[in-house]
Amino acid sequence: LAKLEKLRNLRASNNTFLGSLDGLESCGELHTLDLSHNQLTGKIAPLAACRKLQSLDLSENRHDAGGSEGGGSTISGGLSGGLEALKDCKELRELNLGKNGLKGDLGALKGLVMLNRLHAHSNQLTGGLEPLKACKELRTIYLQENLIEVIEGLDENLNLANLNLSQNNVKCISGLSHLKELTNLQL
Repeated sequence: LAKLEKLRNLRASNNTFLGSLDGLESCGELHTLDLSHNQLTGKIAPLAACRKLQSLDLSENRHDAGGSEGGGSTISGGLSGGLEALKDCKELRELNLGKNGLKGDLGALKGLVMLNRLHAHSNQLTGGLEPLKACKELRTIYLQENLIEVIEGLDENLNLANLNLSQNNVKCISGLSHLKELTNLQL
């Protein structure tokens, strides 16, 4: 893949690919990348160079994204830490991280301001939704089957239409009444 510098769309789902994402750093023109339903174990750091990504599906893999240096937000598990590699993917609109055994909070996603759809269901994510407040374009959040305890921090997500937080450890819900576009709520 390293020599496919003009590649815009790569769909390689439902395979048994093993190994890393090395070589994708040369694919700076990628808009769509679907590596779902594989057995990838490499770091996602090469995706940092894919700044034109609009749709990224890493669901149902076992990545090792590396830990975060010097503290801060860390997601660990099958896909762990290092999601900061996506921070320069400012055009990212759809992100699917479902069913990866993720642990930690959503802090690494706070810079994805164009994000429209977030699928991070069936993981072990904790914390609240506060890191998503900068993602003002969010219309869909699927975070069911996690360990989220607090539903708040969506003050600026006025476009939110679908929110699924079922099968979590929700103890506190606040700040939803201003979400006038919300049509589907699952708790």
